[in-house]
Amino acid sequence: MKILAVMPSYRQPDFESKVGGGEISNRMLLEGLASLGHKVKVLTWNSGNKGSGVYNGVSVIDLGKKNASILRHVGVLLLFSSKAKEIAKKFSPDVILCCSEGLAPALKIKTVIDAPLGTFVRAFENFVNVRSFYEYGRYLLKRSIIGGYGVKDLGRSDFLLPNSEFMDRFCKSEVPFSKSTFIIYPPLDFYKMNFPEIKSVKNISMVGTSEKKGICVAEYLAERFPDITFRVLGSGKAELEFRKKIENLKFLGWIDVKDEFENKSDAVIVPSLWQEPFGRVSIEALACGCPVFVSDIGGLPETVFQQKPLIIKTGDFDSWRNTIGDFVSNPNTYIEYAKCAASNLQKFSVRVQVKKLDTAIRAVVESKSV
Repeated sequence: MKILAVMPSYRQPDFESKVGGGEISNRMLLEGLASLGHKVKVLTWNSGNKGSGVYNGVSVIDLGKKNASILRHVGVLLLFSSKAKEIAKKFSPDVILCCSEGLAPALKIKTVIDAPLGTFVRAFENFVNVRSFYEYGRYLLKRSIIGGYGVKDLGRSDFLLPNSEFMDRFCKSEVPFSKSTFIIYPPLDFYKMNFPEIKSVKNISMVGTSEKKGICVAEYLAERFPDITFRVLGSGKAELEFRKKIENLKFLGWIDVKDEFENKSDAVIVPSLWQEPFGRVSIEALACGCPVFVSDIGGLPETVFQQKPLIIKTGDFDSWRNTIGDFVSNPNTYIEYAKCAASNLQKFSVRVQVKKLDTAIRAVVESKSV
């Protein structure tokens, strides 16, 4: 089967800067489809200066410009759709896949290619009604350059690929017209799941420095547990300038998450204050053999398989303090809950998720031919 994917960014594992979890997931899934024998072609305008080529079985065509100025980048984006249509006509795909910001050019490709279009929905960027004023402004600017990818545009897809049960329900309630949906979780490609016994809790980690990620919860906990070092991964210099100076709250920037969870963390907290569509950090922590505590919001409870002792009321400082306090006193009790959650992680494996995506694509293509 010929699969055409429209991905604004498609960077390889050796890219030396931060790459979002959604982009990583998309790359792993497309490489998995290629490993099954499908002919996979990706159109992108940002390969991280890698350029066009075949990477892990996926043919990548980078229509961007290496080290270009902002004006040249804008020019590339304005011409992207027309170039993408030309390539698509020659390739003649059986199905088209895209992520949010690739939706507009993917829809234009559909005007010249009679193939079903599936869109990965991994965030709220398609849903204008849940944006802040700032996010809405950014959306309008991007829309003027690359085209629309709001909820009405999403409704023009033939099928949707949400990344959690929570996001599946959200899509079904918000996207106009009836769409087929197939849940494709962010795939995991590693498992340690060797939970060591904890004699005393010394380090607790979290990823994210923003308010919506719950950095205020980490500050609160650091002040209540001065003997524990709270290690925060992620950037956000402007935000960090206004953070409290708490001695045992360490901001580490972007460092290797797997090394952090496997070798330095006694636990990971995900105290998000907003509806995370899923929460890759949680399953990565469990895969590294590290217990994790999450807010009871969005898709986060799915990441710990509804293990109630690991789920804490969103924004409830007292509940977070009480649970972390109990964990400090009885760490190995919580390790048992984490082990129970981790025993289900195979559900998120690359093999399982690629197979689910392959089955979904085949079903859509076959239904179209009937």
